[in-house]
Amino acid sequence: MVIDSNVKIAVTCEKCGRISVDQLSLFEIYRDKEKRLSCSCGSLNCIIYYNELKNISLKVNCVDCGEEHIYIYKLKELLLGTEIICPELETVISIVGDRKEISEYIKTTEKDIFEVLYDKKFELFFNNHNIMKKSLGKLQLLKEDSRINCDCGNEDITTQIYSDRIELRCTWCEGVRVIYAENHEDFECFYEESSIDMKKFEFEFINEVKNSDNK
Repeated sequence: MVIDSNVKIAVTCEKCGRISVDQLSLFEIYRDKEKRLSCSCGSLNCIIYYNELKNISLKVNCVDCGEEHIYIYKLKELLLGTEIICPELETVISIVGDRKEISEYIKTTEKDIFEVLYDKKFELFFNNHNIMKKSLGKLQLLKEDSRINCDCGNEDITTQIYSDRIELRCTWCEGVRVIYAENHEDFECFYEESSIDMKKFEFEFINEVKNSDNK
């Protein structure tokens, strides 16, 4: 019998909120004793190591409470997949599993982010709250119709919301597409898009005027 020791782990960065997805070979961790996972912003997300009791330990910097948590698993537990829970707030901060489980984690995390738009406490965070809401509404329609893709073949595209823009990021190749959401011109430019086709490893802008300004 062949045992597949490869699993994926998704961790939300404590510093910037990005979701990073890494593929792990658990047998390689047994061999190498330790693996460090970092966010593209440079922050250390997680340390995975083989301990003296022949278990695998995960040391995770928690995005929800800001503390460092240590979890201990048997090899079989990680191969079957598991949610990693903040012990203080009882929220899911990371997940180990297959592609389907990782995709569900990303969708759930982004749903929580989108709900911020309907909390009046956050209205002043955005340069133009109304334009941001309309832009995210358009984005959700594209996602529901599976019209956001990366040419590296990865289907997991994360969404990061800033005060003036939305950034789509491929969890595999780190390709990025920026959508500005500050004024009606930004929204009109984005509204014309029937799909978003991201390119492997590239950083691109939806708004061509913004793009030319940044060259």
